[in-house]
Amino acid sequence: YPVVAAGWVAAHELLDYMDGCVARSFKKRGIPHDSRVGGFLDSMCDKVYGWTMLFGLWYLNGLGPWWGALACVKATVHLVLTVKRVRDYYFPDAAGPPPKIQAGSYGKFGVTCEDLCLGLAALTPRYPACHALSVGFLVLSIDLGLRSLGGKLYPEHSA
Repeated sequence: YPVVAAGWVAAHELLDYMDGCVARSFKKRGIPHDSRVGGFLDSMCDKVYGWTMLFGLWYLNGLGPWWGALACVKATVHLVLTVKRVRDYYFPDAAGPPPKIQAGSYGKFGVTCEDLCLGLAALTPRYPACHALSVGFLVLSIDLGLRSLGGKLYPEHSA
């Protein structure tokens, strides 16, 4: 099953890339679509995928208590980002049309690091050396997730 789990990770990364390509193609061709709905659904799918893969791999692969603790931190970051996204989508601050929900570079890179972490964690039973790399990418994805959250909570202070 480790190769299947790693395949799921690769499929997620590919689909995550492709939905952005489709949205840009629609915009370029003038095809009407609601980018807010697409951005919101993409973000929610990323969060659900992250939660299930983090805890599923931790449980199934016996990745140890430190990996589990880091997974809990990452899941908490996902939860707070989810609450922020839901709030921004359903209860926008400004009067008039709600702003487009835009993913920042920290968030996009954080999802990629999380996918690398999960892919390596999936391969850990077969290749034990992957464990240390998965921890490194998990820590990096937590850092990037916190930076993304900071940019969403305090946009005036983000670079």
